[in-house]
Amino acid sequence: KLNTVIEDNYNSFLKFNNMKVERFQQLFASTNIKRVINSIPAILSMNEKKVPGYIDGKCPYGIAGYSPDAEVIRYIKGRFATDFVPPEGDSFVEMLAVMGSVGTIAYNKKSDFDYWAVIDKSRTNGKGLEAFSKKVEEIQKWAAKEAGVEVHIFINEVHNLKHNIFAEDDEEGFGSTVGAVLKDEFFRSSIIIAGKIPFWWVVPKFVNDNEYDKIFENLPEEERDAKFVDIGNLFRISKEDFLGAALFQLIKAIGNPFKSILKIGILEKYLFSDENALILSQRVKTSIIRGDITATILDSYLLMFNEVYEYYKETLTDKSLLIILRQNLYIKIDPQLSKYIALRDKKNLPYKVQVMFKVVHEWGWSLEEIKDIDDFESWDYNRIIQFWNYIKKFMLLSYQKISRQMPAMNLQNRISESDFKLLSSKLKANFSIEQDKIENFITFKDTPNEPYLYIEPDKRGAKESGWRVYKKIRIDNSKNEKEIAIKSEDDLVKLLAWCSINQVYEPTFSRL
Repeated sequence: KLNTVIEDNYNSFLKFNNMKVERFQQLFASTNIKRVINSIPAILSMNEKKVPGYIDGKCPYGIAGYSPDAEVIRYIKGRFATDFVPPEGDSFVEMLAVMGSVGTIAYNKKSDFDYWAVIDKSRTNGKGLEAFSKKVEEIQKWAAKEAGVEVHIFINEVHNLKHNIFAEDDEEGFGSTVGAVLKDEFFRSSIIIAGKIPFWWVVPKFVNDNEYDKIFENLPEEERDAKFVDIGNLFRISKEDFLGAALFQLIKAIGNPFKSILKIGILEKYLFSDENALILSQRVKTSIIRGDITATILDSYLLMFNEVYEYYKETLTDKSLLIILRQNLYIKIDPQLSKYIALRDKKNLPYKVQVMFKVVHEWGWSLEEIKDIDDFESWDYNRIIQFWNYIKKFMLLSYQKISRQMPAMNLQNRISESDFKLLSSKLKANFSIEQDKIENFITFKDTPNEPYLYIEPDKRGAKESGWRVYKKIRIDNSKNEKEIAIKSEDDLVKLLAWCSINQVYEPTFSRL
């Protein structure tokens, strides 16, 4: 009976994953990116001189059970003047999955593609692993050159994943604090592109690690080897693990305020809710098994936003922060709805536009509000600062709430004292307001650089005092220009330093 249930769950998961793959395919920013990204599994399954990632000598390659579709085969032939030949013998990669914002409303043309290539180290030696790493590196470089996209393929070892040890991104400096929290994120946001599926998805209900291992071992070996990769169970996450992760999210988020608010929101919710509450990925799994696959379950970004929004709606006393959350989501997605409002036929709109129309409708936003936020570029500086101050307030509230929990938790083995000191000083440096400190100004644009900046004495009242910097923007494609104040300071040097440190002024790009 158990095996029938596992079979049913397997089919339900495949259906869900195929829907995610389909969405992933619809959302590419360009045909070129699509071709390059779709050919990655094929290129990982080849080792030929003409094809990127060729390694001379012995190199393990191939993805379990993968065969490319006709389009990929055509692309490989056309681009590299060679045919796709499947690897002989066993494939080296058990599973290739992409995670993060791709396939969701948050995807845009600047998004990275983060892959996990899950391998079993015992199937090769140190030299083989080195050769495979080199292959991966070459493929990443090729994708950047060919389509201008950042591709990261993290090589994760299956036994390490079981124990929540992940291939680290150097910048993250995660260490093991993040453990199960990252696994939760992987489960809810990943799309399996090729290979086997994680066994966790098919295990009925949520069981502890021992029970989980037993179920895995009792499967017929053939079936087990053909269909599943065992990257470990996800049952409960200890509050200590959550807290460790929350602190790192805070550090990372400093440069990307919205991302951090969302992640902190999720962590805070977990920290302060009932021990037995379902983790997000468990909610997704429950929905898949029930066959209840909604638009939100398919879009991991939307799912995360809704979860955080509902949590704050219940717990925040200051409801104005909810407005900030909504505006934040909108600016992040940047659907520019006002361009589409006049269209009668709303059937063939881009995916993120359709989703955001629904969302703003639920929020009850007026046409004026939508136009105003679409025009975020021309908000004046004081308004942006006000916005940013709200976000700071929000971050500090979270930090205070979390740090009040610290003494009660056994964190010595989760986060070192030096890490904790570093964290505290980073937060203070970013969020505290002090005299003569040059404020870190957070922009929501990918590049804050302005092409033209104007600086002039600021005549306030009778005596001249201070300086101001502003930019000009065109009004509705006409010749008329409008001045947008960026910042005023009494001291010219301080003003210039501020422009430079915050990259509003960029020497090779901006003109003063």
